[in-house]
Amino acid sequence: MLTQVLMKTRSPMTDEKFKDKFKDKWWCSTVIEQLKQGKSNRAIAKDVFGKSDDEYRIRRLLKQDWVQKELGSEVTKSTRELKTLYFDVENSPCEYYGWGRFDQSFSQDQVKRESHLLTISFATNDDEVKSFKLSADDVINQDDLTLVANLAQVINESDVIVGFNSKKFDLKVLKTRMLLWGLPPLQPKKHIDIMQQAKQHFRFPSNSMDNICKYLGYSVLKQNTGGFALWRRCMETHDREECTKALEEMELYNRQDIEVTRNLYKKMQGWFTGVNVGTITNQITGNHTLRCSKCGSDDVYLDKGFHYTAQSAFSFYRCSNCLGVSRMSKKVDKDGVDGVLLNV
Repeated sequence: MLTQVLMKTRSPMTDEKFKDKFKDKWWCSTVIEQLKQGKSNRAIAKDVFGKSDDEYRIRRLLKQDWVQKELGSEVTKSTRELKTLYFDVENSPCEYYGWGRFDQSFSQDQVKRESHLLTISFATNDDEVKSFKLSADDVINQDDLTLVANLAQVINESDVIVGFNSKKFDLKVLKTRMLLWGLPPLQPKKHIDIMQQAKQHFRFPSNSMDNICKYLGYSVLKQNTGGFALWRRCMETHDREECTKALEEMELYNRQDIEVTRNLYKKMQGWFTGVNVGTITNQITGNHTLRCSKCGSDDVYLDKGFHYTAQSAFSFYRCSNCLGVSRMSKKVDKDGVDGVLLNV
């Protein structure tokens, strides 16, 4: 139903009529010549169609193979795709000496063991999930250097990172261990924390990953941890066989979190704000065109209504991929100039 409603707000030129225009090609040659001259899509749309908002026609034209051949593959060829990294870590509990459990505060000399990583999992875009775990000997020695270095490397190689409660937990845990091991600081990355976005934009009965999934109708089949039992078993290194088995179960649990995180992100990204994925995608791919600020897709179209500020009005654009709404960065009376789509 929602898709049907959204389709009604598209430009009156339907896809079939648009294909007929290709057969006619009365405007295609003019557009291609102006593209070769280096003019912007909006400037060409203003000149050819009389409205800069008809730029979407040019974007569709550029997707045609025969147009790419005429312009040369260098014009529309992407250098590489955006790398979105989904990541998650599981760490060990701290161990303390103490005389009670209620309202306790432990000093540093009561600490028996500090927390460290047990497993890491990550995936780039739609690629397979990768994971690493400690051995029983690593747990004894608190040696998580390999895990820390591997995760730091893939984060540095990504463009956008996505996690669940990752700003307050996962990334800070990783940075703390990096500091301990003397590793260089991470490159700053645009970071989308699904839990943070959920709290900002929605009111779920609970903001835990499991509860959000159940609310949205996702079936979550995850490794049963038995509450704290799995973490305790990972620390019982006196029984190497049991410890190794527990670490394997922890790795599976960690991998399943990545699949859930990725599914939630794709379901909810049309609502998210704070990171303009469109501008990042333009920079990465080398294809500078109007893109959805939520997911980076260039399949966007002019929507009804305007975003108003105290002095100006800006056009809305809707994404056919994530259904998110963005606004043009240029005022509606600024025709023939380049712009980008911004979060609203």
